[in-house]
Amino acid sequence: MSAGINVILGLMIIASFLVATPLHAVGQALMASWLGDRSPIAEGRLTLNPRKHIDALGLILCIVLAFQSTIAIMGYTLAAGMGWASRSSLIPGNCALVPMPER
Repeated sequence: MSAGINVILGLMIIASFLVATPLHAVGQALMASWLGDRSPIAEGRLTLNPRKHIDALGLILCIVLAFQSTIAIMGYTLAAGMGWASRSSLIPGNCALVPMPER
């Protein structure tokens, strides 16, 4: 593998980010709604549409790092992409199935 920019590896990182981010966020929204919190449904987070879940800065950082950074560890070249999704809100007081601690 050359030390230059690996376009295929970068595109694979971006594609995996665009698939994994909505799946992860929908999983969080499903768990919150199963526990009784209706805020993910009210915010429209119970969808696989990436536009509802992806944060602009997190996506830009994923794209930049996908083409810029690789790490060589013990002779193997690993991709080091990083990014994040927009925050899902969970209101613990709305969860009917989780006991709240007494004060």
